[in-house]
Amino acid sequence: MQKDIKVIKYFFKPSGKVLYVVKGFHHDYITTKTFCTCFDYNFRKKPEGCIHMKALVEALESNKYEEIIADDEEYSQIFKYELYDVLSEGPR
Repeated sequence: MQKDIKVIKYFFKPSGKVLYVVKGFHHDYITTKTFCTCFDYNFRKKPEGCIHMKALVEALESNKYEEIIADDEEYSQIFKYELYDVLSEGPR
């Protein structure tokens, strides 16, 4: 994994919801193994996925991610914050 990329796993209680955020070079991206909110994934449609998706897979396989436990009431606030960060990114 590139040293500037960090993976955060938000675990929400009591529901057990999980939200993965990959902190990229300039923005945070909501990411799964099959989807990412980054510009590259959504507009360049790389068949192999983007670097954020690869970083997530690597972090999960090696257990190298930060885990933050939060209450379900915080889910919407955290999701909106992370999504706002993505939406503030313009095309490169």
